[in-house]
Amino acid sequence: HALGWLHHPVRLRWGRPADFPQARDHAFASTGVITVSPKLAQADDLRVAGVLGHELAHVAAIQNHIEHTEREADAVGGRILGQHIGYDRDLVQRA
Repeated sequence: HALGWLHHPVRLRWGRPADFPQARDHAFASTGVITVSPKLAQADDLRVAGVLGHELAHVAAIQNHIEHTEREADAVGGRILGQHIGYDRDLVQRA
């Protein structure tokens, strides 16, 4: 099912390293904010695109009050980007 679309602007903000305790943690979403880990600044373009596409899908679902899975966020994020989102060897999203 579709996760809806974004009804409100989305801000990106840098989080603190302590907000991302696991090695694979690079971002998280809330109603209108995607908080990104400082380690995303060192990531390659495909990881950045995969993570941000995935998190945009979460924001769309949250704004539309739609329950969804991580895999659904990957699929919708891939549609946002126009390419598949998979996972790299570190289990982080990658476009």
